Order: sequence, then C-alpha cells, then structure tokens
Amino acid sequence: METRHVKVLILILVTAGVLFGIAVLLRMTGSGPGPDPSDQANMALKSLPYLDWHPADKADIEKRGVTLHNPDNSYDGLNLYNSMSECYLMDMSGVVLHTWSRPEGDWHDVEVLGNGDLLVAESDGMLLKLDWDSNVEWASERKYHHDVAVAQSGDVYALTRDILQIHCGDGTIPIVNDYVTILAQDGTIKRDISMFGLFGDLITEKERDMIRVHMKNAESAGETVEVKPQTIFDVFHTNTVDILEESVEGVARRGDVLICIRNLDMVAIIDVSENKVVWRLDRDDLDKPHQPS
Repeated sequence: METRHVKVLILILVTAGVLFGIAVLLRMTGSGPGPDPSDQANMALKSLPYLDWHPADKADIEKRGVTLHNPDNSYDGLNLYNSMSECYLMDMSGVVLHTWSRPEGDWHDVEVLGNGDLLVAESDGMLLKLDWDSNVEWASERKYHHDVAVAQSGDVYALTRDILQIHCGDGTIPIVNDYVTILAQDGTIKRDISMFGLFGDLITEKERDMIRVHMKNAESAGETVEVKPQTIFDVFHTNTVDILEESVEGVARRGDVLICIRNLDMVAIIDVSENKVVWRLDRDDLDKPHQPS
C-alpha cells in the first residue's frame, strides 16, 4: 500500500543521513596531527545533515492547516500526525485520509506499520498495537516513553524506564533507569537493554552525592521525594531509539540501534546482539540532544 512505500522512503532518507554524519565524523576525528579537538568537534557536528526551515510570514501565523506548500520542493507523500490521543494520516494538502483514536491516553510516539496497524507509545504508560479501526490488538504494560521503532524482522524496539537503586558511598540512591525494550510482533517482551548497564560508569560520584544530599534535605524539610522523570533522579532521559538499516564498515552493522541520551549529552550506537556500545558522541560535543535521526 502507499503508506508502506512512504514509510520505506522516509526510513531510507533518515538512515542515509545518520550514516553520512557518522562517516564524516569518523574521518574528521582520526588520529595524527590536525586542528584543535574542539574545532574538530564543531566541524563534525556542522557536517551532520539537517532539514531546512522556512520562517512563517506574519500573515500566516494565525492560519490553521497547510498554510504553505511548494510541490517543487516537497515530496508528494503522506504525513503521520500525532495529536496525543489521536493520530491522523494526511496528504500534503492537509486532507485527513484516516484517523486512529482512543478515548484516553497521552500518546508520546506513534509508528504506522505496512498493513495499517499503529504502534502507540504512551507517555509513561502502555505500548499499544492498534489495528486500522483502532481496536487494541495487544498492550504491553510498562512505563513506555518517547520513541518506538520496528526492525526488519518485525521485532519492536521501544524505550521504557523504572526505578533502580545504585551505589553511592556506603549506601544506595534511587535513579530513573532507561531501557531499550525489545518485543516480538505479538507484544511479548523478549529482553531489556539497561542504560545503567551500558553507561552507569558515567554517573560520577559527585552526581550521585548530589542526589543523596537532595534526598537528605527533602527528608529534613518533611518533603515527599518523588523519583520520576524531569527531576534530579532522571540521570539518563533517553529519547530516541532508531534501527540502522545499513552497515557502516568498521563502525556499526545493520540492525544496530542508534540512541540519544539527553542528560548524558550523548548519541550512541548499540550492538544489541552483543549488548555493547560500538560508537558514541558524548559530552564534549552535544548539549541536551534530541532525535539525532
């Protein structure tokens, strides 16, 4: 169907952009004499491909719907628009071709499948698979958030989180830990890849102690401590999971997973078959990154 063709084209363009950026970055950060490392990092980041933008005319700001459409400079495809508890499939003129909806829920991300089914990641809620008529085919009850992707095998990759106790001095402190959770096509959870397991050593003793002091001060003030996202406990805040469709020689293989961890200022690629990091761009180069693909 046409939706599938559009989806494939979008994935090809996204993957091509990611791979191009990685290749350029690796060439610019090779060993041997060269420019200052900070200059190299800036040049590498500037080399990454971005979508262009167009400033809105004042007369268009209050308009609704499609206010500007230049067919010569845009692909004549379909667009998927998430409106938190509804999702619309629209053409380039803004005509709604189909709607998926549920009476409740805060939809964080959606992904349409080739057969017209829709994956819905709620904000700190369930992961749902809806059919074309918005009937629930299956639901996975965890704290899903931000992003969901589908591998060529049909497996579903999504972000989840829970509370984890980690070492701090002579005791422990709680953090919000993120996972890349892999599900089968029927919604059965196959396994989790822990961000703390991969990047826990990057949480410094100073950062851990700040959490301990925060908890102690809150307790002394009689305040309730909530371990949740968007607080000091949210040490990772992973916001992207994307699957590479092509290999990058010497760097990553098809099927490896691109992630973005906002609070570590990091973009990384994980080899999920071996549960290890194969490439990363981290703190010195980025500032609260989101959605690198």
